[in-house]
Amino acid sequence: MDRELRERIVQKLDKKEMQERTKHFLQPFVSYLEPNPRYMIRYVNIFNVIRAVNVLGASKIDQRSLALLLIIATRWPL
Repeated sequence: MDRELRERIVQKLDKKEMQERTKHFLQPFVSYLEPNPRYMIRYVNIFNVIRAVNVLGASKIDQRSLALLLIIATRWPL
């Protein structure tokens, strides 16, 4: 996948429709998150940033694995 295409994909990730799809995708992971609205918003924002970096870097990290790794990294940062 060329760089220009990856950049267009990242731009689409910021659209409202994709944000809703992301929230829907992350719904099964809610039980693993802290029951704090600020934490949940921060988690979704971090997920979006890391996913964009993943796309731009042409990495092949599965989104489900990424979501789980981010739960561990944000809940237990040490």
